[in-house]
Amino acid sequence: MREFLGYYKRFGKQFLLECGHSWRAEVYSSLLAAVASYLITKTNDKNARTTLEITFLSAGIVLAAFAIAHIFRVPALLDKERQAKEDTITKEFGDAKAEITRLTQEPDIVVKVHAVFWSSRKGEGGLT
Repeated sequence: MREFLGYYKRFGKQFLLECGHSWRAEVYSSLLAAVASYLITKTNDKNARTTLEITFLSAGIVLAAFAIAHIFRVPALLDKERQAKEDTITKEFGDAKAEITRLTQEPDIVVKVHAVFWSSRKGEGGLT
């Protein structure tokens, strides 16, 4: 249940970030749609109120379409973020495993470790 709530918390945060990031373009697009709607339905001022209502309705529909597009886009963004984290962990694990394999398959590794240990001890004045 905690993971479920955590996902939707991240979903809501990402949705608001997406809307906040692109709100100007979306508002201008909806205003452009409203102007186009007004010009298409424009009459000789007999139905000015109806034309204005249609214009605002078309702007609202365009903004709603953008919001729906964000709702469908956010899960893909969250999955992309999760996949990037998994790839990083997998790469680090693979690097560590390769290093361990290299060290354990190297011949005379024990001799080399002892040699490094004793050479460091000689500098301390312990062994000569």
